[in-house]
Amino acid sequence: MIHVIRQILIDTAAVTDLCPANKIMLVSARQGTQRPYIAVDLEGTEFDRNNIGVHQEVYNVMVYITDTQLHSAWSIQEQVKSALSEFTGTKVVEGETYKIAQVSIGDVMTDAHELHDFYIVALSFSVFVYP
Repeated sequence: MIHVIRQILIDTAAVTDLCPANKIMLVSARQGTQRPYIAVDLEGTEFDRNNIGVHQEVYNVMVYITDTQLHSAWSIQEQVKSALSEFTGTKVVEGETYKIAQVSIGDVMTDAHELHDFYIVALSFSVFVYP
C-alpha cells in the first residue's frame, strides 16, 4: 500500500513543487540522497471486521519528511497532509487499480538531529482499503 501513498504524493503538484518526485521514496532514502526527501513506510496492517466478515483492510503508514531547515520541512508536511488527509477514490499504480475508502491522519511528530543539522517531520496515517 505504500506504493499507492507514494503515487498520491507524486501526483500532487503542491508536494512535488517542494520535494521532487525522484526524492519521494519507499521505506528509506538511497544513500547519498540530498535533503529534502520523503520516505513512505508501512508500520503494520489490521482488518476492520463486522458481523459478516472483513469489512476493510487498514494499513498504518508513516510518511517521513526530512530537510535541513525546519520551516521547509513543515511546509512540505502541510502539503503532504493536505494531499493525503481524507483522500478517497481510486489510484492506478503500474497498471493496477486500488480503491481507497479513506486516508485518515493519526499524528504528526518532529525530531531534530542537531549534530548532523537536519530535521524530521513524521506523519502517521491509517489507509482504509476495500478488500
